[in-house]
Amino acid sequence: MKKCKYCMSEIDDKAKICPHCGKRQKRSVIKTILSCIFLLFAVLVIIAIATGGGDKDETGIMTMDKFNAIQNGMTYEEVVEIVGGEGELSNTAGDGEYKIELYSWDGNGSVGSNANVTFTNGKVSGKAQLGLEASASNKESTYETKRDLFEDENLKVTFLKVYEDDNAEGMLYLQLNVENNYKQRITVMLENPVVNGYNTTTLGAMPMEIDSGAQNKTPFIYNEENVSIDKLDDLKNIKFNISIYDSETMSNLFTSEQIVIDFEN
Repeated sequence: MKKCKYCMSEIDDKAKICPHCGKRQKRSVIKTILSCIFLLFAVLVIIAIATGGGDKDETGIMTMDKFNAIQNGMTYEEVVEIVGGEGELSNTAGDGEYKIELYSWDGNGSVGSNANVTFTNGKVSGKAQLGLEASASNKESTYETKRDLFEDENLKVTFLKVYEDDNAEGMLYLQLNVENNYKQRITVMLENPVVNGYNTTTLGAMPMEIDSGAQNKTPFIYNEENVSIDKLDDLKNIKFNISIYDSETMSNLFTSEQIVIDFEN
């Protein structure tokens, strides 16, 4: 319950008009300002990701391992030290007590790859990335043999490699190339994933979306503490089913039989 701002009668928290005096309850000015600031910030993040952060000097390129090292609460100077170069101030919102700044860095992946870090009152409060890859020095390409896993008239799936990131302990990247020959945009998910005989959910946690006639090789990420994989030599096999969904309706179009990638043979 709250009190009417005019007659001081108790009214429901969500009431917009007082049932006793008929006066409309005005929304807090501070709440309105904060709502506008955060709405503006969300729009700016989307714009910054879409535009790729603009043209900048190539020093200080963002990689996935640098991105993972950035933590909430860090200062801009600490982030610059991690990345190795200044970011570009893409957008700002608010002033005084509530100031939000969005800095962008070019990424090391394909054209348009980038990362954005949000600072609220001078401290990291959020981050987003598009198309980043692990540093070349941190990729262990022990398993990098191209191998066709599945193919029919609508879909082709090829195993490219599994690699690890030295800066992210216990994390492996499974890279597949998936070609979409369906007539619509599809969402690809790895379902019932099993690593070294252990059921896991992490490989299926990040679905892949592909336009009709296109292909995608964004890696699936494996990171599960209950399965001991200290290095790639410990990796024996990965098993999963590939499920295809219509991205618009999320209706299932196809689920494959179990696919096995054996690293011991």
